[in-house]
Amino acid sequence: MIVDLSRRSIVETKVYKGHGYPMLNIQEEAVASALPFSYGPFKESLKKRSLHISEVVCSDYTVCWFGEKKTKRLLKISANFYMRPLGVVEATVDLDEMKIVDYKDRYMVPMPKAEGTEYRASKLKPPFGPNVKGFALMKHDGPAFKLDGNTASWANSEFHVGFDNRAGPIISLASVYDLEMQKYRRVLYRGFISELFVPYQDPSEESYSYFDSGEFGFGESESSLEPLKDCPSNAHFLDAFYADANAKPVKITNAFCKFEKYAGDIMWRHTEVEIPNQVITEVRPDVTLVRTVSTLGNYDYIIDWEFKPSGSINLR
Repeated sequence: MIVDLSRRSIVETKVYKGHGYPMLNIQEEAVASALPFSYGPFKESLKKRSLHISEVVCSDYTVCWFGEKKTKRLLKISANFYMRPLGVVEATVDLDEMKIVDYKDRYMVPMPKAEGTEYRASKLKPPFGPNVKGFALMKHDGPAFKLDGNTASWANSEFHVGFDNRAGPIISLASVYDLEMQKYRRVLYRGFISELFVPYQDPSEESYSYFDSGEFGFGESESSLEPLKDCPSNAHFLDAFYADANAKPVKITNAFCKFEKYAGDIMWRHTEVEIPNQVITEVRPDVTLVRTVSTLGNYDYIIDWEFKPSGSINLR
């Protein structure tokens, strides 16, 4: 459906009948991933490996499309895919009917031990990495940027920070002040990560490739940022909201943080020594500003939009 907001009218109601399915949502992924634990053949797979349910984690993976005109909305559920694999133990779930429609237990492998796999610093005994003393960036006069709702103005830049459950952070209407024209000049209408494709290219039957934005959603998978860890003490935080499978609003606390980052970098520098009896030195520091983190499976995507006083915009 296409809507003309200025006229408050519906322009087009054409229904697309080609291939395509909506993005996954967290609720249906959770329900689908829990189905194997009450499924008889899966329980038998655990029994013959002498495993307790507490030793198994089920994770979901999308099914590739190979050009078929008609396909079902399917999701594959694999056991212990990321660590301590069981071999090939895999269920296929029909998401519309929310039931297991296919099951495989193709072979067994010895389960690796869990010792030596802990990564949390709080659980590790010394020595663990170098001891680095903490430091802080103090802004005695407060932040140099101003916020009007979700619109930020800073240095010579203006931009709007938006959110989408598929794309995650969206930077819109970014403008840079043009000194010669004495006005802001639009340089970016709408910027976001359109897709992040993870092509493992393993030729085995159980291999997967992922569209982490289009299938799983960068926005829906955003993590709440931790003050003083994900972002420094001078950061300003913004929340985000999306609609769940039942159209109820879900709040992501501290979904964005804005902060001025100064790492001692130089934007512009010159020392003039050709003028008699004078030495002129000018150094302009490079300060960058919006950060989000999306967690999908075993990946944490740290997304930084860097606005620089030079007028450049960098996405990392």
